[in-house]
Amino acid sequence: MRLTRPGLDLGIVVRDVERSLTFYRDLLGLPVRGDMQVPGVGRLLLLDVGHSTLKLVQLDRGIDIEPEPGGLRAGAAGMRYCTFSISDLDEVVTTCREAGFRIGMRPTTMGPGVRVAAVEDPDQNWIELMETNR
Repeated sequence: MRLTRPGLDLGIVVRDVERSLTFYRDLLGLPVRGDMQVPGVGRLLLLDVGHSTLKLVQLDRGIDIEPEPGGLRAGAAGMRYCTFSISDLDEVVTTCREAGFRIGMRPTTMGPGVRVAAVEDPDQNWIELMETNR
């Protein structure tokens, strides 16, 4: 495989794209690069994450989507979390908690100069926040 750009696109199907924007755009500060309607699929929002793109998709189909709890503690296979490397871990965790989002893992030291926490988004996906002081 030969990558044509540094980064990764990650798509998350959400129940309520506006609620997800409150989390990803307003709390985490990710800028929205695009907002479009994809025929036969639904609404697609593109958010910039450095060299990567987070895609939020709200399906047109009127199906009731029930989230599977995320994180490593879910005891399930598949993608369980994504990680953002940040420099203000305690501030972001506090902001998310005060906004009513569940903290899946409080800030924890994982090794010299590495602290990690996890926050659940509106659809119970775990967003890992990693702060390194190296």
